[in-house]
Amino acid sequence: MTAEESEGFLCDILLKVKENEFPAHKSLLACSSDYFRAMFKSYTQESKASVIHLQVVSPTGLQHVLDFIYTSLLPLSFESLEDTLEAASYLQVTDAIGLCNQYLVNNLALENCCFSANVARKFYLPDALVATEKYIVNNLWKLLDLDLSGLLELNFRSLLVAVESPDLPMVKETHLLNLVLLWLKQDKSRLAHASRLITDVVAFDVYNHKWRALTQVQDRVQNHSMCVVGNFLYVLGGEIESGVHRYDPRFNTWTQITSMMEKRCQFSCCVLGQDIFAIGGKGEDGSLHSSVEVYNISRDRWTKARELPRKIHGHASAICKNTIYISGGKEILSCVSPC
Repeated sequence: MTAEESEGFLCDILLKVKENEFPAHKSLLACSSDYFRAMFKSYTQESKASVIHLQVVSPTGLQHVLDFIYTSLLPLSFESLEDTLEAASYLQVTDAIGLCNQYLVNNLALENCCFSANVARKFYLPDALVATEKYIVNNLWKLLDLDLSGLLELNFRSLLVAVESPDLPMVKETHLLNLVLLWLKQDKSRLAHASRLITDVVAFDVYNHKWRALTQVQDRVQNHSMCVVGNFLYVLGGEIESGVHRYDPRFNTWTQITSMMEKRCQFSCCVLGQDIFAIGGKGEDGSLHSSVEVYNISRDRWTKARELPRKIHGHASAICKNTIYISGGKEILSCVSPC
C-alpha cells in the first residue's frame, strides 16, 4: 500500500471487500480500470457513492491490483496468481492481466505447467495457453512420472490438445490411454468427454497381462453400442455417427455395413445366434424408441422385430437360454394438460 493510500490523503472513495477497507482515488481508478471508468460516470448512482462494495474479488486480489494502479508494480506468485487475475479481470485492468499472462509464460516448469494451463484456460490468456500446452506436449513423458496428479487435474481442452498431438516424444499409447482413463475416473462429470478423448480400440494381452492399442475407430462415437460376432467387432449407432461399422482384427480393417433402419443412441444391443438385436434408445430428435430391429449378418439386412412394451433408453440387455432380458434404463412419462 502506498503512503497516499495508507494515510487516506485526498482519497474520495472507499472500496470494501467483506471486512477489508481500501481507501482510493476515483480519478486514478477511472484512468486504470474500464470497470471503474464506467462506474464513476456522472449519470450512475455509484458516481455519488462514498463506499463501493465489491462482492466478487478477494482482498488479496484487490490489494495487488491497487498496488499496480498506484505503483505500476504487480506482486506476482503462483500462490496468489488466481486471486490477482480474478480481480484484474473483474475490474478490467488490462495491463495487469497482460503481466499475469507474461508471468506464466516466463515461469513454466514441470511442477507448475498443468496449473498454468488451467489458469490460462480459465482466464483466457492466449499467449500463456499456447505456451503451456506446447510445454505439456513436449514434456508429457516426464510429467507422467513426476507430476501425474497435476495431469489428472488438467482441464479437458488442454488434455485433448496433448492426446490429439501427432508428436508425443517417448510416450507409449498404452501410457496415454492409462492417463485418459485415470483422468475420466477422477470425476463422473468428465465421462461426457470420453468419446472425444478415446478413439482407440484396445485389447488386453492375456499372455503379457497388459493392454495394447489395436486401431482407431473411423468416426468419433458417443453413446453407441458394441458387440462381437465370430471374432468381428461391431460398432453401432451413437449420437455422432449413426452407421454400423465392423472391425476385422485379422487385417486391422474397418468396413461400413448397412445402417440401422432408425438412428439411435443410448440403446442396447445383443447377439442371438447370428443376429444382432438393436433395442430401444433415443432417436435423432431426442425422442425415445420402443422399436427393436434385427441385423441378419449373412444377408446384411435389418428388419423390424416386435416392439418393447414401453419406450426406454440407457438400459442393458443380456441373453440367457435364447431369451433376451432387459434391465434398468430410463423412461420419459408424457403429461397431458387438462382442457
